[in-house]
Amino acid sequence: MATNTPAVFYRGNPAYGTTNVSRAVSNKALTSNLATITTSTNHGISNVGTLVSIQGVDANLDGLYPIFTIPANNTFTFVKTTSNITSAAVTPNASAIFNTLTATATAGTISNNAIVNYNAVITTTSAHGLAIGDIVSVNTGTTGTDGVFTVTSVPTTSIFTFNTSTQTLASAAISQGCFAKFPDVYTLAASTSGIVTNAVFSNPTASSATVNLTIDNISVAKQLSISANASTFIDIKQFFATTKKISVGTSIPQIDCQISGITIV
Repeated sequence: MATNTPAVFYRGNPAYGTTNVSRAVSNKALTSNLATITTSTNHGISNVGTLVSIQGVDANLDGLYPIFTIPANNTFTFVKTTSNITSAAVTPNASAIFNTLTATATAGTISNNAIVNYNAVITTTSAHGLAIGDIVSVNTGTTGTDGVFTVTSVPTTSIFTFNTSTQTLASAAISQGCFAKFPDVYTLAASTSGIVTNAVFSNPTASSATVNLTIDNISVAKQLSISANASTFIDIKQFFATTKKISVGTSIPQIDCQISGITIV
């Protein structure tokens, strides 16, 4: 006889990850749309594409980014389209929170982007390893292709696509750009089935945000909008089988979520 047990499959912050490293930020600078952040101690990050949440640096630089380069053990860069920022010390309250699970996730640099009829086409410098339904953070400094999206197709090992609200963008080479796959937040145990019954996403900030949710690489919520200082509840009833996964990606780092359901043994 099958046994049904209520379960909380995931409760936490997908941008920070279940494991993370936090470092104080001591200096900031931005030249030609590339921000350079210096941490007060060794950050310990070595993989391009590691997701980093910048908080308390300034209104222009705070946010969630995949890391573009790592020049030294206490510096890293990310793409940010804004006016140049002269190198300056940062108050002790600023921090960089590294989602260390993305250090081993699929990530890399981008060599070209385009949008055809609301379909973004991203070309990567090397094989991306992505699959349909993966949730990715893309950062090239380009309106329409930057943000968090759910992969809709993988035409080649170096091209992936996703839906976007921008209709058209001419194909262009990218010299500063990278992507990172959000890590899975839950994997169903062997010999167990599950049903996701609901998901709650909370946005404690004064800015609106979006969330992407996939179950077994099937998109359940794509670019779901969450208002400032608000929560969104989804009634789902989605079955998923043994060893299958749940993934969540958010446009800003502060979003918390809880995904609940039942397990069937």
